Amino acid sequence: MLLAGDPIADCFAYVARKNNALLIVADGVNWGEKSKIAARCAINAAVNHIHSSIFVDMNTLYSTQVNIR
Repeated sequence: MLLAGDPIADCFAYVARKNNALLIVADGVNWGEKSKIAARCAINAAVNHIHSSIFVDMNTLYSTQVNIR
């Protein structure tokens, strides 16, 4: 595998729970410090948004369909 650029800006996050999992991938588009920070910020925002939208109001996830208010 050839890795070009330093640092590599691609980023991912996963959250594994007892009955579900969340996987989020961000393409850093380029390499370098600014692209790395942007990808990490996108991952953080996505995890926080999905967690609060699905899991804060519900104790158990029963469906993949969520009513957006």
